[in-house]
Amino acid sequence: MAETVSEPATLIPYRRGDKWGFCDRQTNLVIRPLYDALDPFSEGLAAVGIRDLRRFTGQRNGYIYADGSMGVQPIYEWARPFSEGLAGVDTNGKMGFIDSRGNMVVQPAFDGTFPYRENTVGAGVFRNGLAAVSVRGMMGLINTTGAIVVEPSYLRLDRFSEGLAVVQCEDETWGYINPTGAAAIKPVYLKADRFHEGLAPVQSRYGKWGYINRRGELVVTFEYDDAHGFVNGLAPVKRDDEWGFIDSLGHMVIDATYDWAQHFSQGLAQVSLDGKRGFIDTQGDIVIDPAYDLADGFQEGRALVSLDDKVGFIDTDGNAVVQLIYDSAGDFQHGLSRVKLGSETGYIDTEGVQYWNNRRMDEGLHSVTVPRDSDVVLPESETDLASAARTPPPVLIPYRKGSKWGFCDAHRKIVVPTIYERTYPFGNGLAPVQLNGKWGFVDTKGNIVIRPVYRWAGIFSEGRATVTIERKCGYIDVSGHIVVPAVYSDASEFSEGRAAVEIEGKWGYIDIHGNIVIHAAFDFAGLFRQGLALVAVGVLPTFYLSADGIPTQPPRSYDAEIQFSEGLQAVEEENHKYGYVDTRGDIVIQPVYDQAYDFSHGLALVELNGRGGYIDVKGTQYWED
Repeated sequence: MAETVSEPATLIPYRRGDKWGFCDRQTNLVIRPLYDALDPFSEGLAAVGIRDLRRFTGQRNGYIYADGSMGVQPIYEWARPFSEGLAGVDTNGKMGFIDSRGNMVVQPAFDGTFPYRENTVGAGVFRNGLAAVSVRGMMGLINTTGAIVVEPSYLRLDRFSEGLAVVQCEDETWGYINPTGAAAIKPVYLKADRFHEGLAPVQSRYGKWGYINRRGELVVTFEYDDAHGFVNGLAPVKRDDEWGFIDSLGHMVIDATYDWAQHFSQGLAQVSLDGKRGFIDTQGDIVIDPAYDLADGFQEGRALVSLDDKVGFIDTDGNAVVQLIYDSAGDFQHGLSRVKLGSETGYIDTEGVQYWNNRRMDEGLHSVTVPRDSDVVLPESETDLASAARTPPPVLIPYRKGSKWGFCDAHRKIVVPTIYERTYPFGNGLAPVQLNGKWGFVDTKGNIVIRPVYRWAGIFSEGRATVTIERKCGYIDVSGHIVVPAVYSDASEFSEGRAAVEIEGKWGYIDIHGNIVIHAAFDFAGLFRQGLALVAVGVLPTFYLSADGIPTQPPRSYDAEIQFSEGLQAVEEENHKYGYVDTRGDIVIQPVYDQAYDFSHGLALVELNGRGGYIDVKGTQYWED
């Protein structure tokens, strides 16, 4: 009930169709709508949910930073907001706590996503170094190291207020504990509420309500049928079916004439007359006429009101600043309220601005803010893909020295030191590198621009790179933003605006926005080349698909053309060694390799004596053993 002022959110949850991202106050997209669910930012991180395609229901949850990059990979069944540097997460049905880097600081040993109980507030959220947890349905408190401070022995446990927390014991009596878990006021009450302004309403075993101080002394006698907490020196009480307000000495200062009353918030209190609700001031004067079916207290200058089953918000002058058009709405926090309209949900601000668009992402939205300065142009519509595909040969080449990798120029001069376990060629100005077992990306100066956090990473193509997160594949853009969530068993690079992805053992195709454009029905799916992709189903002969997923007969010369990459084709000679021939069939790179792969951007990966390396179209080897 304490009146607090919260800073307005600078990033606002934004829904586009059925996907969520973040925008600014002017509704400019900052983080592209990619997620199936998300929460507002807290301590620089926002919980996001990605639907698990392996199941009909459920999602995996993680956290993103304000620049859209993934901070904690989406591997959890449930994810709560960060508070005091920690966040409660559920794994295998148990709750633990992670830090902002995803390290499990408090091991999962507590009941996960336990049902909300009255007066069980902020479970899994730290306040003043303590968080409520549940073990086999009983509530207790832990500190930030995970140590038990209050044994899980209570049916209900409220958050601390003025140094005491109200608890319900196993025998259903109520009392108060201090932050060490010691009983501060014995559990002798039928019901109890929080302390405010030094007093707390409690219900005696005979059913009447009064008020005690923090020493447990009765200050206002048990004479009321109901009672709420003190705010602005006044508390609402019920006597003989009518509500009024008393002061801290128990004197009735606003006559008991109302059908119902609630505590003051921002100088006004809700009251009910003849079944309708309005607001009075601390003098007892009606300042907003009782005209609503329901009303809540003021938060951030706004009060939720309801009329004819629709809700909206009024200001402290009674003006309807948010029209009564919604089916439900939550209190304002940081200038935002989550509302429901029909079957859809979204956020509004205190002026009623709606932060959503019911059109899906594939209905005309082709923009995203890239916060990192970059000379790389990210294609945002499929008409841009052809130009994005015309990438010039790389100026830097993966170079292996012994077992370590770096990059050199065309003259074999080392430009990026050979410090990595593995590297792949550059694409869109970035190259994947493996460091300490994790994959990230460097620019042409060797700067790490996307942190090594991935299990695996592929080469950028058409502004997208495949990454593996917890054994699932998705795609990032050149800023490190997850643009296609990691929900696929396997995934190829993008080619001509399409990428092959595996779902439940079958392959299909997605576009650059992550929309499934050809359903997963194939046992094999190749890259698109010249508008066609080779696919296979079971033991049936392979056939070609168009970009629309229609089986198509290719031109007569097509099969021969696609065998060559950049004018060369890997061939196996009689000595079981691989080399390359040109379109005339002439050997241009001698067959000396144990394995050889297609050329791309002037480079091909080959294997020799159990080690890999790159060659160019002239056969120049970029390694030294």
